[in-house]
Amino acid sequence: MNVLVIGGTGHTGGFLVRGLVARGHHVVCVSRGRTEPYLAGEFWQEVERVTLDRQEAETDGRLANLLADVQPVAVVDIVCYRPESAELLFESLAGKVQHLVHVGTAWVHGDAEVVPTPESYRGVPLNDYAREKLAIQDYYLARFTEERFPVTIVNPAQITGAGKKCITPEGDNDVGYLEQMRAGKEVPLPEYGRPLVQHVHPSDVARVMLLALENTGTAIGQVYNAGSAHAMTYRGLFNFLRAHFGSDCKARLMSLEEYQTAFGPNETVTQHMIQSTCVDIRKAADHLGYRPAYTARQAVAEAVDDLMKRKVMGKI
Repeated sequence: MNVLVIGGTGHTGGFLVRGLVARGHHVVCVSRGRTEPYLAGEFWQEVERVTLDRQEAETDGRLANLLADVQPVAVVDIVCYRPESAELLFESLAGKVQHLVHVGTAWVHGDAEVVPTPESYRGVPLNDYAREKLAIQDYYLARFTEERFPVTIVNPAQITGAGKKCITPEGDNDVGYLEQMRAGKEVPLPEYGRPLVQHVHPSDVARVMLLALENTGTAIGQVYNAGSAHAMTYRGLFNFLRAHFGSDCKARLMSLEEYQTAFGPNETVTQHMIQSTCVDIRKAADHLGYRPAYTARQAVAEAVDDLMKRKVMGKI
């Protein structure tokens, strides 16, 4: 199958491209070409790589021309952040492609009142990023309902693994917080460590996309959450990291208001605490046979060990 992947050199994209090549598909990978692919390997020798700045290529028509030239059977769009981009892609693909997989975000659920949160839950997104992603999801599902456009939406939780800074028990990705933990210092634990975070390995997110492509008849018109089997509370994440580091650090339990008073306003911390993500992955399991290969703890351990290995955070 001829598959075009937009944004295929990033963390999730690399695992997706590797999986597609391993299954014998011809892959065209579109990226800005500013960095080398995160996931190295000989499989890239079998991939046709195209360098394009998406926004520029949308404006000058090069993306539409590429799609016309490649004539993909399936397209996976990992880096669509604006409804306008979705509309342009639809116009280029309608009637010409058998399957489009769009990658959204679990943040479309906002401050969910149902946990674990199913795909059918209609939340209120808390930031522009999530609002745009929800608008894209609504647009594509409308195109499916009205025109039978063959689209699948995959909404990942907090993607975590080697090469990425993970969300810490503070609700941020500040490496300094992890350094303080390793040094045995007291660190803040906002909202008393009660909110949830669902770290998911990028290879598991890629697995949902691959399964969707392999089960087109079932997956078209559907939205699937992509997460680990379980979320962790921030307190549980703190205790796991404390044991992982072999540290005797202590947590200063405090309300979010007390945290903001002591350390100043931090929108990233606030939004992670309010959203408290825990998505339900049973639909992907039932429809596609999805089983995460990584637990949330394993994804976090890989991320922090990689930070130490690369000396972004001390040494192993």
